[in-house]
Amino acid sequence: MIPDMSSLLSRICFHCFLTLSGFYNLILWGNESVEEEPWPEVTFPTPEERAHAFVSGEEYRFKAGWGIFRNVGKINVKTNMVEREDKEVFHLKTSFQTSGFIRALYGVDANASTYLDPIEWRLLWIDAEGQAGKKKGRNITEIDYEGNFLHFRSEADPNQNASIKLPYSHPLDFISALLQARAWDLEVGNSYPILIAGDGKVYLADIDVVEKKKISTAFGKKEAFKLVPRMEFRPSGILADGGRVAVWITNDDIRLPVLLEVKIAIGTAKLRLHYYKSPKIELTKKKRRNGS
Repeated sequence: MIPDMSSLLSRICFHCFLTLSGFYNLILWGNESVEEEPWPEVTFPTPEERAHAFVSGEEYRFKAGWGIFRNVGKINVKTNMVEREDKEVFHLKTSFQTSGFIRALYGVDANASTYLDPIEWRLLWIDAEGQAGKKKGRNITEIDYEGNFLHFRSEADPNQNASIKLPYSHPLDFISALLQARAWDLEVGNSYPILIAGDGKVYLADIDVVEKKKISTAFGKKEAFKLVPRMEFRPSGILADGGRVAVWITNDDIRLPVLLEVKIAIGTAKLRLHYYKSPKIELTKKKRRNGS
């Protein structure tokens, strides 16, 4: 029974991590290219609108949990400006590890580096590698904007290597798309399109702002907006039914993604932000009254 439980919890943890990060970005829900079906006309937020969301020197720490298991994994995200190929680019570094008792049963370690163009604020490159149990892997995604192609390479399985034509010129991975939402005009009823790219696949989705209310966070009660991805064009995977993923972003000047929920067959897995740091502020988990 213990191996079954560890496998179950690891899959739940991976649901959370895969949703948030660029590591094996679209295994859960990428949509295959269909040549005969034209992509719809879409107007994406401008680079100026996206720019406010990306701040160098930020750090986010999330804990993943499910039901009574409140600490089955942890995700850290850091942002900074770096030099790459003689150009200054925006770098998002994401790491994931299983934790608590599950780590002794099923160890998972993964890291992803995502690079964005700091002028157009769009994806340039993803380098993701990790180990789950005894299995290791490394995936590289590179965007060629001159030819308008996405190139994907898997070191573990070259049969997955692919190059596809991009339908739009503003792809992001999920975590940079999540951060981008901080700059939007978040009001209930508003909706924004996103194009997620990685692992040789792309998908088009709309992010709907469906609710605003106070929720419990690690930093106390906060008013937050609930954002729900919706996929109507070539729906597939976890987004096909709609409403299975939700992100809560605070309604304040910081606009923090404090909670991510992923509905699965046996409940809801959650990622909770418990630490945040930027050049201007540092927030840590609020202590309970008993001092714990």
